[in-house]
Amino acid sequence: MGKQPNSDTLARARVCSHPEGVSEKVLEASLRKEVKAMGGEAVKLTSQFHRGLPDRLVLMPQGLVYFVELKSTGKRPTGLQIKTHGRLVDLGYPVMVVSTRDELDAFLQLIHDEQVIFKHKKEYYDDRL
Repeated sequence: MGKQPNSDTLARARVCSHPEGVSEKVLEASLRKEVKAMGGEAVKLTSQFHRGLPDRLVLMPQGLVYFVELKSTGKRPTGLQIKTHGRLVDLGYPVMVVSTRDELDAFLQLIHDEQVIFKHKKEYYDDRL
């Protein structure tokens, strides 16, 4: 008999095969869990004075920072959110909108790759100082 999939694999399969897509709540839980496993934090952003902020501030080792807006599959950011995201981008911060498991996986791959690049650059310059 073949290898049995673990519960995490089964959960992903259920999420991906759901005809209505993935809920924001499921994406947010996955983001928190997977960022933490990579050594980072996905901090919930809430402000009664500044509306339109992305849902999460992702803080990774080496000082890498990302804003992440999570949406249920098929949903889009509001006009106010788009305006706020634009302002953050103008200030030099990356803002990602994630509404599917594939988009979440792509974001996680991006932050992994940027950590590797940053680490190699740091080692290169540390060796020369």
